[in-house]
Amino acid sequence: MKIDIPRKATFLVAVITALISFFNTSCKPDEPEPKKYLGKFYIGEMRDYTYFKPGSMWVYECDSTGELDTQVMLKCFTWWISTDYIDCEVLSFQRKSLNEGSLYTDYASTYTINYNENFKKQGDWLNVEKSHSDINRCGKDNVFFTPFDTTKEYFTADGSSETTYKKLLTNYTVNNFTFDTVRVFMVRRSESNPMTNHPFFNDLYPKRNVEYYVAKNVGIIQLNVTAHSRSLIKDKSHHWYLKYYKIVN
Repeated sequence: MKIDIPRKATFLVAVITALISFFNTSCKPDEPEPKKYLGKFYIGEMRDYTYFKPGSMWVYECDSTGELDTQVMLKCFTWWISTDYIDCEVLSFQRKSLNEGSLYTDYASTYTINYNENFKKQGDWLNVEKSHSDINRCGKDNVFFTPFDTTKEYFTADGSSETTYKKLLTNYTVNNFTFDTVRVFMVRRSESNPMTNHPFFNDLYPKRNVEYYVAKNVGIIQLNVTAHSRSLIKDKSHHWYLKYYKIVN
């Protein structure tokens, strides 16, 4: 027996079939485009100023107190942050002040690099965290960064202090040493520079402006510290100068 299906019913079935097909297709989530590999990014020129093997040491003398601060590198190594789209080299270290008892380490709240197919590495930066049993002697600062750009007002990362690259010095002399390449950075409102137990420091407010003189292949060779005096109601300056150093190759 042959059953005749009305034309309207045939049309309705066709429409329903098309709608079902449409919704089944349109409701499927779009497949994300595969992320292209951005590259392998090494630490650049900053390495020459900040990477020193364990056992390296520096002795500084304060011109206002005559006290010495010996700092020894306990750990220093590089490691990699790796994702499916990027590999980035990171520097870590741990440096000990034998005089003050402070511990200096690299500090970063995050190393996350969000995907951007046009990503280009702008430079490197070194954030330093100073730890001490006395909370007033602790601090976190950005003390070095690249590229070396004197036109930039300041640089900051991970909520640390505002830092400016000031200048390049060549054939710069400290005590009996002469250094061919020295980079100078100004750290504002710093809290991570060396301190001692001398009464001289008790008169200074915690926030200080510190100029870091960093020599290529040697590290920090001079610190110019300016702080507000509690008793004199004005700024008071002192300096730490490199007196001896030994770099382990």
